Amino acid sequence: MKDTWLKVVVIALAAALVFTIVTSNIVSITAISTLKKAKSGSLVVIDDTTAPANGADDTTASPVDASGMVTQPVDTTPDTASGSGTGGNTATTKASGGSGNTTAPSGKSTGEILNIYKTAINKVKLNAAAGYSKKEWQELPELAIGNNETVNNFVQEKAAEYMTTADEVNPEISAKGSEDAKRRFPGCTLTDLSKIQKATCEDKGSYYKITIVMQDDNTPSKEKNILGQITNSVLYKEEIVEEVDSFKVVKIKSMTILYNDFTITCEITKDGKFRSMKHFATVDIAVSATIFFIPMNGTGKLLNHCEYYDFKY
Repeated sequence: MKDTWLKVVVIALAAALVFTIVTSNIVSITAISTLKKAKSGSLVVIDDTTAPANGADDTTASPVDASGMVTQPVDTTPDTASGSGTGGNTATTKASGGSGNTTAPSGKSTGEILNIYKTAINKVKLNAAAGYSKKEWQELPELAIGNNETVNNFVQEKAAEYMTTADEVNPEISAKGSEDAKRRFPGCTLTDLSKIQKATCEDKGSYYKITIVMQDDNTPSKEKNILGQITNSVLYKEEIVEEVDSFKVVKIKSMTILYNDFTITCEITKDGKFRSMKHFATVDIAVSATIFFIPMNGTGKLLNHCEYYDFKY
């Protein structure tokens, strides 16, 4: 769900907002209110950037002032390989496993593995051939502003209170043949195998266990992205900019949202039916922002889990 993924950027902002609880009684109510909105998926985010004209977008975020940060998890090294169509993006190419000649333990090539996955996806995405349950939730293992350990522990503890955990999230149940089954399921339009870092396929007898690891995607936009071609658990820059008008306290000066090793694991029967599927993202965030014109720099790491299960064909 897109609203849950607003948290990818929200967490960096929430760090700055919660910090104001410690330093200013004036804005503490605003901080708490905003964090509550984050949990409900309705947070409004401010960005002082202007949406590019004619759909053009520069996916390289402005450098974040790293002074005083505890960590710098974001690697903004540009990808030297050019993407095709809307799939090109600034990314870090970690491995050459995307070659169509690369073979997995089963002896299948990356292209063959992608085709097995895509065929099973299309049966549900296009035809609602199965009903299923879906759960999506987040974890926040790292969050920091500056180098004060006490403040950072407080910030992380308070922000974590407003995250949806695996125990709290209610599954979305979609019936076979329904529009919900199509809408909630991820599509797969990926054709550029170089965007796949690694793909493996284990033959389990009656089914395949498939793992697909994607190349990193740095601050994806709707026009230039990798992950949007294979998942719907991704937040685009434009979706942040759309939220700028109704919240006037925080302004983002620059941000980087790096999706590392986005991993899909699934079990697919040999006649192309899902037994289970998981999409998992590790997202490194770096943000430079102001609160009431006071500069703040923050870093964080978000783990997003999305599971599809209980398939009924």
